[in-house]
Amino acid sequence: MICKRYVLVAAALALAVLPLPVQAQQSSGSITIAQVMDAMENAPHNDHARQVLTAYFSGIGETTGVLFRQARSEGLLPVGCGGSMSLNWDGVADALRAAAPDASQWQTTPATPIIVTDMLARAGCD
Repeated sequence: MICKRYVLVAAALALAVLPLPVQAQQSSGSITIAQVMDAMENAPHNDHARQVLTAYFSGIGETTGVLFRQARSEGLLPVGCGGSMSLNWDGVADALRAAAPDASQWQTTPATPIIVTDMLARAGCD
């Protein structure tokens, strides 16, 4: 599936630049909620964490947009969305907490599908 392949590539690229302690937590082949939340917690006082998050969120947003437009042009998706696709740190944190309110699940729950689903829902994409 082309969509999954691009998301996995974007996730793999983001994982490659995560600090080593965060990589050690990773075990499922996906960037987890714990990794994203850890980076978000460190971003205000750590330039590297802030850069990693910016790259990760940019990769998610750009890849989702490209795949959405491609699928739409091939007739696989509706004509458009009611709003624009966008990400912000607070919205991402809220979506991740809502999807996995029990923090004990964060180590094993992939973050990227939750973020993409929330972004599309907020944009009014059916």
